[in-house]
Amino acid sequence: MRARLSFVALLAGLVLAGSVLAGCGGTDGSGDGFGSSTPDSSATGGPMVSGSASSSPSANDPAATGKNPGGVMTITGTPTEGVENGCIVMQSGDTLYLLIGAEPGALMTGRPVVVRGTPEPGLMTTCQQGTPFRVTEVRPA
Repeated sequence: MRARLSFVALLAGLVLAGSVLAGCGGTDGSGDGFGSSTPDSSATGGPMVSGSASSSPSANDPAATGKNPGGVMTITGTPTEGVENGCIVMQSGDTLYLLIGAEPGALMTGRPVVVRGTPEPGLMTTCQQGTPFRVTEVRPA
C-alpha cells in the first residue's frame, strides 16, 4: 500500500510540474507567456513595425509616382512626438511622415532637420499616424 501511495504522489508531482512548465511558455515558444517574441514599442523606444513595404503605395508617394525613381527622398521639417509612445512624426509639405530607424535624440531637438530615407507606405506600425519613412540620415536644417 505504501508503494502505491508513493507512486501516486510521484505521478501527481510530475503532472503538477509539467503543468507549471507548460504555463510558462508563450504560444509562439518565446517563453514570455504573452505569445509574442517582439518587444513592445515602449521597451525599444520606437514604433513596432511589421509587414512589407511592397504593398501598393499611395498616389502622394513620390517614389510611386515616378518623381523619385530610386525611392530615396530628402524631407525637411520639425519632428514632434506622435500620439503613441515612442513615435516621432514630421510634417513635410502636405504629407505627415512617421520617422522610423533614427535615434530619437537626433530628431527631437526642437529645431528643423533634414531627413534622408525611403517612404514605406505599406509598412504596418502601432503609431496610427503618418506615412512610415525609413530614415538613413539626419542633419540640422
